[in-house]
Amino acid sequence: MRKLTLIIIIILSILAIFSTISAFKYKRQLQNSNIQIKDLQSTISEYKESQNIFSHESYPIDKKLEKCTSENFITIGMNNCTNAGIEAWNKEILDYSKQIEKYLNKEELLLFTNAQTAWEDYYKKEKDFINKTIAQKDGDIHTTIAIGDLYELTKQRALSLKSYLMQLSE
Repeated sequence: MRKLTLIIIIILSILAIFSTISAFKYKRQLQNSNIQIKDLQSTISEYKESQNIFSHESYPIDKKLEKCTSENFITIGMNNCTNAGIEAWNKEILDYSKQIEKYLNKEELLLFTNAQTAWEDYYKKEKDFINKTIAQKDGDIHTTIAIGDLYELTKQRALSLKSYLMQLSE
């Protein structure tokens, strides 16, 4: 009986030692994982902050649109305001494009020109689709929704070009 008790004590001691070693290894792995998670969280936070420069910034064009639409409650008035906003963003697109071109060599300029032409083709097709579907639905609100979608599409391109310009000019 003493031998059996001794064997059980030895086995339990060995299990305790292995458990302790495993716990320390797991704790070390967990600490390393926590460090990696904090690094990733920091990277994600920095990325979000850089994206927020564009996504939450209030632009003069947006402010002008908001003021205009608050003064023009009828559909045609709101749509005219939004059209003016689209024209303003298109001017930004032209301005950013001209500035970007200054930083590009011939090969890069060709790539940029092709990308811009492809975006313009995409915009025309998207506009055609929106105007023949969403804008044609019953109710005046759908024309306002459709033109709002085109406004956001134009704004997005302008802000993308602004981002490219910022990166190229660094």
